[in-house]
Amino acid sequence: MVNPTGSRRRKHRCAPRGDVRRAEHVIYGRVEANTDAVVRFLDGCTMSGIDAAVLRIVDSPGGHVDDAQRMHAAVLKARRAGVHVSCLLEGRCFSATALVPLASDCTIARPEAKWLVHNASGDASGTAAQIERGLREIRFADIEVSLAYMAATGCSISFIRARMSEGKTMTATEALRAGYVDHVDDERLAR
Repeated sequence: MVNPTGSRRRKHRCAPRGDVRRAEHVIYGRVEANTDAVVRFLDGCTMSGIDAAVLRIVDSPGGHVDDAQRMHAAVLKARRAGVHVSCLLEGRCFSATALVPLASDCTIARPEAKWLVHNASGDASGTAAQIERGLREIRFADIEVSLAYMAATGCSISFIRARMSEGKTMTATEALRAGYVDHVDDERLAR
């Protein structure tokens, strides 16, 4: 179903209710400072029979796309193993960090949360060959991020690329309308 902004709602599953074993992990700061801990947490949830894992993104300005892709893959792996993975956005979910909730079963944003999608950037320097390699990596990162958004939202690549070019910070409600989050709610995970 297409909404007024031209994007589609993510297909999602809300958190299981009742008697479930639930674990929670906080993501705070740059992506690369959290990657190993998130991967270990999700692997631990899978190995210990946790039913539902909550990733609380308290505040993240983004970071390296390759690290965010490792977290994205870990979320998908946990889901395939039967762990329901929810993301709760409490502050900034900017840049590469957004790849994590895009892989989750359900993403809930607090009303004060912010979302940012934009084109990849870098700071390549050195010889012409080194700069060219840096440009290829940036272009490749843009493609990978676009594909993750397309898989999560069902939007076309051209629509997503236009959003990335805008580089606009969105409120929780705007991210909901764009199909990036599933709910804007204060209490949904507390139940």
